[in-house]
Formats: sequence, structure tokens, C-alpha cells
Amino acid sequence: MLISDYFNLFLLIGAAMSLLISLYLWLTPPIYFSNTALGFLMLCWSITVVSFALGSPEFFDRFPHAYGLGSATAYLFFPAFFMYIKSYLFQDARKLSHYWWHFIPFFAFALSISPFYFQSGEIKAGFIKNRNIEWLNMIFSYGSLVVIAQGIIYSILSINMLQHFQYFRGKRLSNKQLYSIKWILQFVLINIVLWAIGTTGAIMDMLHISTPINPFKIYYLGITVLMIVLGYFSIRHPYTISMEASNNLSAVFQKEKKEKKENTASTVADKNDLKIINNYIKTKKPYLKNDLNLRDLSVGTGFTKHRISELLNKELSKSFYDVINEHRINEVIRLINAGKHKEFTLAHLAEQAGFNSKATFYRVFKKVTGNTPNNYIQSLEG
Repeated sequence: MLISDYFNLFLLIGAAMSLLISLYLWLTPPIYFSNTALGFLMLCWSITVVSFALGSPEFFDRFPHAYGLGSATAYLFFPAFFMYIKSYLFQDARKLSHYWWHFIPFFAFALSISPFYFQSGEIKAGFIKNRNIEWLNMIFSYGSLVVIAQGIIYSILSINMLQHFQYFRGKRLSNKQLYSIKWILQFVLINIVLWAIGTTGAIMDMLHISTPINPFKIYYLGITVLMIVLGYFSIRHPYTISMEASNNLSAVFQKEKKEKKENTASTVADKNDLKIINNYIKTKKPYLKNDLNLRDLSVGTGFTKHRISELLNKELSKSFYDVINEHRINEVIRLINAGKHKEFTLAHLAEQAGFNSKATFYRVFKKVTGNTPNNYIQSLEG
């Protein structure tokens, strides 16, 4: 056998292992959403690896109906990758309905090339050999640019999401969960490196540049090795590839504790969560946005809207708008103390602090300080 034959054989073995691991992640209880997303990603990888390993002219001459399957599956890489990362980190993100629109490019590509698959095998074989269908050439060529753009967008989103999670949740994680976070960061970085290699190969292919080493071979070799490593970790260290598994392990260890200790732990968790929310409000100052709502705060902190309302009511005996308006009043007081009321009207200061109603500003100011804004200014000047 030639070296290329051994290389393709290794890719096929890796793809077969990936398929088995996908089934393992989907079917082995307990079934976690993030594991299901990872299994879907590995299935997509295995399909494209098989397509690359077997994609010789002789193969497609015998099986022309299989042409383009790897190209179509490439549109699923980064949406599945993002779905895994987000569901790994956030409990609220573990529903398939949250992600359907991420797969629109895949369906658009599949629909655009569908006329080709209604052709006879002879016409398909002729295109594969001669590239004599111009519109199909354009779809395959420009489709690579879409996949490249997906890599840029989803990599940036994943890194930002991971940094945000570490900043606001890092102090609350166990050592095992912190190890899981390190793993997911490495996973993101590896995917970025593979994307860069694949992008290099795609650009060289579009420009008809040839080199002694085919970047696509490095790319698919990297994916195959990553699939094998993921298979090993998914079996030996399930808590690493799933934050849900890590959380559940902690719950098992705590299950037999007395009710008093459980309540104490719950209280500590509530205070820690509230601290995270307060820290976000103080540092990011979202209250300066005059149309701020619970959903905005939920996105910013990673907590559900219900959880935020529950914490504010339970720990502070205040509503969401009570807390936000108090911060806005404190911002107005800060501006007044800095002498800004001499340069601008009170209505302008209130607007700068996030109020969208002058009447609301006066009412809340009186409620929070026990004084009117004008009397407060007079007390400072007197």
C-alpha cells in the first residue's frame, strides 16, 4: 500500500470511531443536551472525513450521488460547535429550539444544489469529471467563503461567551468544574487552529495554488486525531466533556446531607449569585440604558429571568425595577455632587442616568432619598 492509502485508512478508522462515540453520547444514560450536541458535531466531522478519504475521481465515478455530501456537512460544523459550547456553559441554553436559525446556511446550501441531485448519474459523473455546470461551480466555490465566515463569527462568539462565564461564575465553580472550563477553552482554541488550516486550503484551492503539502490533509488529520481524543475523554472522563455531568456529580455527593446543611448551602449559593448580579450592575452599569429589562440582565449575567427576580425578592425584598431605579438615583446624585446640575437640567441628568420619564425620576428620587431633587441640591448649597 502507498503512504496515501495508509493515510486514508487512518482517517476512515478515526471516522468509524467517531460514529461509534456519537452513538455512545446520544444513547448512553444519563443523556445530556451538551453531550448530544457534541455527538452531532462528531457525526458531522466523521461524514466529511469519510468524504475526503474516499473522494477520489474513481469513487465518485462509481457513486456520483454521494458527491457534495462533505461540502454540505461542513455548514454544520460551527453551528454544532457553538451549540455544544453554549449548552455546556449555560443551563438555559439546553433546548434545541434555541438554535434552529443557526442552521439556515446549511438548508440554503442544500436547497440551492438540490437540482443537481435530481439529475441522472451520467450527468452527475460528467460534472464531477469536467466541471461543466457553471452555476454549481459557483455555489461550491462561494460556499467555502460562507464556511470561512462561520468560523470567524462563531469563534469570536465562543471566546466572548467563555470569558464572560469565567468572569461572573469562576469563583463559584468546583475544582472539577474549573478543569472542565480549561478543557473547553482548549477545545475552542484547537478548533480555531483547525479552521485556520482549512481556510488556508480553501483559499489556495480557489486561487489554484498547489504546494508539496496539501493543507486539507493536515486539516482532516487534525480532525481525526481530535475525534479520537474526544472519544477517549468521553468514556474515561465524562465530567470533563459535560458541565451537566459535573453538576450532577456534585448533586449526588450532597444528596445525603441533612436538611439544615442543604438550606445553609442554598442560602450561601443565593448570596453568591446575588453578589454576581450586583457586581455586574455596578461594573457594567446596564441601568444607564433607559429601556433595560430583565431579559437584558439575564443575557448579561447568565441567570434566568426567574432566578434574578427570585434573588432580588428573596434577598433584598425588592423588585427588578426597584433595584435598577435605585442605581439610577445614585447615578443622578453622583452627577449632582460633581456639580453637573449647574451645567445641565435635572431632566437631562435623569435621562443620562437611565430614566425615560421625568415624573418617574421625581417620584423615585423622593422614595429613595426622602427628599425632592431641588431640596437635595439646596441642602448641598446651603
